Amino acid sequence: MLLQSTYALVDLYWVQKLGTAEVAALSISLQAFFIILALAQMVAVTAQARISKNYGSGQLMIARSYFSSFLLVSTLLGIIAAASAYLCAEPYVRFFAPNPSDFELGSIKHEDAEAVIEQGLIYFKINAITFCTQLVIIVIGNAFRGSGDFLTPVKLMIAAVIINLVLDPLLIFGLAGLPEMGLAGAAWATVLAQVFVLIGYIFILARPPRDEREIRLGIPIMSRDFLVHLVQKGLPVGIQFSLLPIFLGLILYAMKPWGADWTATAGAGFRVLQQTLLPMVALGHASAAIAGQSFGAGSIDRVRQTSWTATRWMLVYGLIATLILFFAGRDLGRIFASDSDGLDLAQIYYWWSAPTVLAFSLSFVPSSVLQALSRPGLPLIAALARIIALTILILGVLPHFGLGPRWVFGAASATTFIEGGLGTWFMWIHLRTLDRQFATADGATTS
Repeated sequence: MLLQSTYALVDLYWVQKLGTAEVAALSISLQAFFIILALAQMVAVTAQARISKNYGSGQLMIARSYFSSFLLVSTLLGIIAAASAYLCAEPYVRFFAPNPSDFELGSIKHEDAEAVIEQGLIYFKINAITFCTQLVIIVIGNAFRGSGDFLTPVKLMIAAVIINLVLDPLLIFGLAGLPEMGLAGAAWATVLAQVFVLIGYIFILARPPRDEREIRLGIPIMSRDFLVHLVQKGLPVGIQFSLLPIFLGLILYAMKPWGADWTATAGAGFRVLQQTLLPMVALGHASAAIAGQSFGAGSIDRVRQTSWTATRWMLVYGLIATLILFFAGRDLGRIFASDSDGLDLAQIYYWWSAPTVLAFSLSFVPSSVLQALSRPGLPLIAALARIIALTILILGVLPHFGLGPRWVFGAASATTFIEGGLGTWFMWIHLRTLDRQFATADGATTS
């Protein structure tokens, strides 16, 4: 996950050399990435929970059949998502970009607003391809982790990061005799890197397994029961992850009256902040895989130990990352800002947004563990509580009192603690229930 974060950081580093409009355009497309992430997690989290339980109970052939089924579903959804993104590119970009007709407000300039829309369309239409590739990659990676193989996704990500790192400057600036493509070059670099990852997975799945526990394709289970299971378990997860693009979308929408500079800062600032969340996502994936396998094997004590150990380390990391963002905000702004005004805005952003990381450290493990234990509705309730509170503040309270961007960032941080607190409480209650059920069953067996 740390390696994957370099995609965003490398893109920002090179794109900020093109100008503020290009950074703002890239930021708008970032929000759309979370839309596809929500769709991917609907399938991927369900797949990991199902496959990890099958591996924990020794049902390897069933696990492989489920893997094939989830892969077919993700491919179909990916094709539909990519086509829809391409067709909806213009209304999407215009919705989040500063409005050229309002150029007299604040610091918006008419030409800047038009440039954001133009560059946003260029990047988004190419990036629509990744709506398919990224979805399939996430599902395959989660299937590998559910089987206990965490190393293969890392190897492929290392290669993809190197490809993206090399292609970004070559395609953006037209080096080594290649055409100068600008922001479109950054989009194509990402597409080509992801295609390489897919080819790598296909090669691994096609070769003979080295041991019987390696994840492989099987006969798909495309039954009514499978589809019902996917909807029942995956839909709450998909809805929960869809709240993240809504979360960022509310912030970007609130920035529209303040111009391209604030839009670029909010989007690019969150893109950097997001990288500090990826280790927590990785820890969440690991705790879900271990908890799922332990639950499938009937080891409830190990489920509890995994959950609370991961939570403690998550909080330690969250506190450290929050302090780094708070005190090094201006330096981090150099990734996406090239002048003193942009660095000042970055500092303001991180002063108010750094606590978001600590708040998220409370939610990732409860969300992952509860989903692995087939209770996806509980983290969804916590996420809905956060988004409702943020919507009320951004669309109602803050505009009523004329409060600007920094208050928007502060509201985002405060409401994230609502989700984290509720999620941890839900996990605590559910783990206590599992423990009592395990003790009762054990006592009955002893008697």
